[in-house]
Amino acid sequence: MNGDIDNIKISLKNKDKVLVLHHWDCDGLCSAAMMFNYLKEINGTIDVVYFLPGLGHYFLVEKDFLKIQNIKPDIIFIVDMALQKKDILVLKSMTNELYIFDHHKQQRITEVNHINPQTTGNINSLDYPSAGWVINDFFKKGQNILSVLGAIGDQESRVKNNNVIKTILDATSLTFSDCSRIIENIDSCYVTGNKEEMYYIVEIMKNKTPDLNSILKNSELLKNKKLIKNSINKIIDEGFIQDDEKGIIIKWISSNFHIISDITRKLSKKYPEYLIITVNKDDNDLANMYFRTADPKEDLSPILNYAKANGYNAGGKKEVVGIFCPVTKIEEVIKDTLNILHG
Repeated sequence: MNGDIDNIKISLKNKDKVLVLHHWDCDGLCSAAMMFNYLKEINGTIDVVYFLPGLGHYFLVEKDFLKIQNIKPDIIFIVDMALQKKDILVLKSMTNELYIFDHHKQQRITEVNHINPQTTGNINSLDYPSAGWVINDFFKKGQNILSVLGAIGDQESRVKNNNVIKTILDATSLTFSDCSRIIENIDSCYVTGNKEEMYYIVEIMKNKTPDLNSILKNSELLKNKKLIKNSINKIIDEGFIQDDEKGIIIKWISSNFHIISDITRKLSKKYPEYLIITVNKDDNDLANMYFRTADPKEDLSPILNYAKANGYNAGGKKEVVGIFCPVTKIEEVIKDTLNILHG
């Protein structure tokens, strides 16, 4: 890292109440565990409270702000969660200090302590493949199995030849395939909406030597995975709209499981020459849209910028973008997206 990031220091007073707001996927849970351990190293007397926003949402709602306000945190750490600037500034008003640790493509927020290499210039996303990677780098720790799991969960086969990851896996006698199975079990928690199981994962990951085998064999996680697999296969088998001229596949789904990312990823693997657009409508006339490309030359960042400029809640990276917009705006967003990418 470089620039102002190197000058950021963390100071914790005795008995400080620290809130860690984090993402719900493997990288987010591993990052939350790492943050707990590193902050406790700085000052063991602090009280750490974890906080998850609504699953599938990259934004906060009124009840989230009220809960956080009632917690009265002295310091807030946001990890692996690309919240909108307006939400971050509201959180900043509730606390003494606010820190962000992230690796998603986003603009630097100068009003807070923003630790994200992606804000300092044209950084390759694979240089910091997980939020855990950023956290370890900042605290001057070597990369570990937690940052590796986060990286494989977020980047999949794109990091298969990463030498740091290879070295760590060799040392732990884990294969890339083993990690993928562990990540699939971990992510089954948020897909099925089970927060209790998510914090079971965090507690395991807080250990100096995490018992990853227990995650692989956990009966509840295996049951989750079976339910998810059946649901995904059923939805994918229902077909989709394919437009060869525009080079897009549009998949409409309706599910209470948080599987839009998995479906989009599977379709992208199967049809790498197409831009995959998956749309899930909820009961509040709100649509969750996912855009994913397998083309390394395609950059979806302009879609993210467009969504934010139009007031939509959105998050993502170069290869994937998620957007929440009114159902009435779905067709408009798709049309604008194609104009932005291909003119």
